Amino acid sequence: MKRCRKLAALLGALALALVGCGKQRVPDTVEETAIVVDKNGGVTYHLVGDFEKDYYDLSELASMASEEAAEYNGMKASGEERPVTVDKVELLPENANRVTIKYLFDGTESFSEFTGNILFYGTAEEAFSRGYRLKTNLKSVKDGTLLTEEQLKQDGGKTVVITNTKAVIYCPSTVAFFSEGVTLREDGSVDATGAEEMVCMILK
Repeated sequence: MKRCRKLAALLGALALALVGCGKQRVPDTVEETAIVVDKNGGVTYHLVGDFEKDYYDLSELASMASEEAAEYNGMKASGEERPVTVDKVELLPENANRVTIKYLFDGTESFSEFTGNILFYGTAEEAFSRGYRLKTNLKSVKDGTLLTEEQLKQDGGKTVVITNTKAVIYCPSTVAFFSEGVTLREDGSVDATGAEEMVCMILK
């Protein structure tokens, strides 16, 4: 399922960013596309992009987002459960030319199906069993030492976050190791906007 892509097209030049991992406090106003993973695996997705006022209005965009979420839920939901919810659609307070759509997902699987982007949260052992592989060694936040795939396999209980989304990522605990191409921000978040490959982070 790649239903968010139509909305991304409407938002114009979309700057995706992984919102930092750790026990960071997510800003009250999220000004760049962000993924927030909670300790139970739920995902909050702040989709931020340019707002073309000449072609669309805010209520139209909100209706489209809600309709696509309802369509997905109709295929995936059971009972009263809703895998995806549109929490709000609003213009950024300091920039009326930018808009954010805030989605709530019941898990990373729903996020991946709905957006078409990879997002995994679980143990290293689970990740390897699903076919994920490290293309580069992981670097320690503490001292810069490297962790290989073989070393990670020996300690498969470690919690990992894996994604190909160029975004800023907030995780439920602090990052201990991260892959090449990402930057650990001062607030503990991880910026993977410049990563060319899928990225992996190991949490404490």
